[in-house]
Amino acid sequence: MALYIVRRVLWAGVVVLIVLMLTFAVFYLMPAGDPALRFAGKSPTPESLALIRDRLGLDEPWYKQYGLYVKNVTTGDEYEFMRAAGMFDDAVISGGADAILFERARALLLGAERGT
Repeated sequence: MALYIVRRVLWAGVVVLIVLMLTFAVFYLMPAGDPALRFAGKSPTPESLALIRDRLGLDEPWYKQYGLYVKNVTTGDEYEFMRAAGMFDDAVISGGADAILFERARALLLGAERGT
C-alpha cells in the first residue's frame, strides 16, 4: 500500500511539471512578438522595453525563464513578474492572499459584466 501511495505522489509531481511546462509554453514561448511589448503599454520607449526585459528575465535563455517561472509558482510569487513590470501596486502585492483574491474576483466580475 505504501508503494502505491509513493508511486501516486511521484506521478502527481510529474503531472504538475508537465502542466507547468505547457502553461509556460503557452504564455511565454508561443505568443508572437516581443513579450515585453505586452507589459509596456501603447507607445513604449526602447529604454522601458529593455528595463522590462531585464526585470522579468526575458533576456535570459528559455530554461532560466522556466526555472524562474516554476520557482515563482511553487513559492506563491506568481504575481512577482507583474509587480516587476509595474502592473500592480506594491500595496496590493503586500496585502497578501486577500488582496490577490480580491483582484481575481474583480477581474472575474468585470469580465462577466462585459460579457467576455
